[in-house]
Amino acid sequence: MRTLTTLTTLTTLTATLLLAICLCNCAGARHRVRFDSMKVPVSMSQSVLDQHGEIIPPERQEVLGHFETEVQGYGIMWTLAPLGKIDFSDQLNARVAELGGEAVVRLRCHLERNVPTNSFLWINMLPIWPGIVRVRVDADIVRVVPQIEGRQRQKTQAPAVI
Repeated sequence: MRTLTTLTTLTTLTATLLLAICLCNCAGARHRVRFDSMKVPVSMSQSVLDQHGEIIPPERQEVLGHFETEVQGYGIMWTLAPLGKIDFSDQLNARVAELGGEAVVRLRCHLERNVPTNSFLWINMLPIWPGIVRVRVDADIVRVVPQIEGRQRQKTQAPAVI
């Protein structure tokens, strides 16, 4: 009788452990998205600060182009050890220089962890199995319109119809 109780307890514990592994099964990766060597101001909002710390509103910005790229980051030991770093500075600086931009606004980072290789049930239990995260970044590259030119542009625009 005691052997049956021990066997039932062991079976219950094993089933619970397997269920937990199945429900929490995702290798994934953890990274910090960086812009360490940017040469121009970067903002996640629609406004940006000038060299004096003053806000440059969207009305004084001319959008020159768009930036969009995607990279994959890897990590091992169930996201505890990221492999490498994700830094978009060089790519974004090149695009800003290409367009002659002065600032980056509306920067957005999108993370996707549902990568097929993150869902191999038994392999994910190994700490050396690399997890993957896809990082997509997009932003607008702008030029600052001088205040005088900005005022003239507002005067020449047609009045809003109410």
